[in-house]
Amino acid sequence: MRTLDTRVFLVTRHHGAQDWLRLRLRGLQPILKTHLDDLDEIRPGDMVCGVLPLSLAATLCRHGVVVICIDVDVPEALRGQELDACTLDRLGARLTRYEVSACPWTEGNQA
Repeated sequence: MRTLDTRVFLVTRHHGAQDWLRLRLRGLQPILKTHLDDLDEIRPGDMVCGVLPLSLAATLCRHGVVVICIDVDVPEALRGQELDACTLDRLGARLTRYEVSACPWTEGNQA
């Protein structure tokens, strides 16, 4: 749940994703990061939006941070290209909240 002191971080190096996120988070004043170098600056209750590695998302969730990811099904022909906000819309990009936890892998718990 957002409170007045909740900070919102946009974590992406892609300009199209930055623009797309800003449009969806109107009214908020997000802090733009191309990379999360210092996790100590993020506190419980903050919101981190972007495309994050699972291990980072798990760490953030464990510390009470709200993790919101951009989900988009990118066709193979567009992979590796910079996508603008209009293209992300056309591809059906959406924001999804994730709650991630790490489960250590051992030989005994193989799927």
